[in-house]
Amino acid sequence: MGSVQGDIHEIGKNVCCAMLRGAGFEVIDIGSDRSCDDFLEAADSNNSSIIGASALMTTTLVAQKDLVSLIKEEGRPYFILVGGAPCSQQWCDEIGASGYSDSAAEIVKLVETLLTEKSE
Repeated sequence: MGSVQGDIHEIGKNVCCAMLRGAGFEVIDIGSDRSCDDFLEAADSNNSSIIGASALMTTTLVAQKDLVSLIKEEGRPYFILVGGAPCSQQWCDEIGASGYSDSAAEIVKLVETLLTEKSE
């Protein structure tokens, strides 16, 4: 989980991390202003199933799109979740992300749903 490149905001991401940890998930928080390569390196080295990419500024939404595109181009096995103030389900659908959460309260259910789908 991290904030995308160009974005230094972390409060929402930190709350999502706390909610997921509270629900028993292992969460690797890579911090803010992280490149696509940073996300992939962390996911690869931690045997992750899901990558969470936060963007709080409209100018950094493109970094979420770039991350989703890279994962698909390389055929990586990760679900990608997007969130942040300028995000929406419409944006998630447009860029082909696996899921969108508009609040920390929803992220646990979203992650549980994705992991259940993966195991089926």
